Amino acid sequence: MASELNPLGLLGIEFTEFASPDTDFMHKVFIDFGFPC
Repeated sequence: MASELNPLGLLGIEFTEFASPDTDFMHKVFIDFGFPC
């Protein structure tokens, strides 16, 4: 396995915030990704 640069030693992401002026677009993107509405 290739060694990846991870200077903070993170094992994952607990929280990510997504924002957009077009809320309908973001809603469709998350539905397409399989998230429930």
